[in-house]
Amino acid sequence: MYCEEPILAKTLQNKGYKALYVDEVTAYHQHISSQKPSSNAARMIAFLKSRKYYIKNYSGYNSLECILAIFIRNLQLIIWKVKEKYGIHKKTH
Repeated sequence: MYCEEPILAKTLQNKGYKALYVDEVTAYHQHISSQKPSSNAARMIAFLKSRKYYIKNYSGYNSLECILAIFIRNLQLIIWKVKEKYGIHKKTH
């Protein structure tokens, strides 16, 4: 799952905690490779699904805003699935 940090931040904010940025602090996030999708497209699809979950459950958007935000994420998801199916990827240098 992606979006754990925004979910944690929103949960803490809802409990009354404040966010504080401290530029002297570095946090390291260790990913477990066996739990993450292997291709870039699969990772993006998993990310977009997680964003939809966040929007629906944590964003604080009203019903119309949720519908619009999820609609946009669904469009992005469709585009990534088509790109993955047909091997269409933007080349990076």
